[in-house]
Amino acid sequence: MKRNGRTSSGRTRWRCTSSGSSTVRRIDNAAKLLDLLLSWLPTGKRQADMPGGWRTLRRKTARFWEIRPMPPKVEAPRRVVYVDGIHLGRKAVC
Repeated sequence: MKRNGRTSSGRTRWRCTSSGSSTVRRIDNAAKLLDLLLSWLPTGKRQADMPGGWRTLRRKTARFWEIRPMPPKVEAPRRVVYVDGIHLGRKAVC
C-alpha cells in the first residue's frame, strides 16, 4: 500500500500497488482506551482527578460502559440460588 492523496474530509487515502484498489484506513485505538479505563477503575480516584477531566474520560470510554461481565457457568447443581433484586420501597422488592 502507498499513499494516494486525501479524502474530502482530510483522511489519507491508500492504494494497493499490485491490484490498484483504494481504501481509507482508520486507526483502531480501542485497546488504548480500554487500558485507560482499566487503569482508572481500581485506583479509587474520582473521574474528575483523571488527566483531561471527567468529561474526557467518559467521552473516550463511552463504548465500554455498557459491557457487562458474564457470570461463570455453573456445571454442577447447587443448593444455593442467587437472586438479584431491585428495592423500590420499604417492602417492595422486584
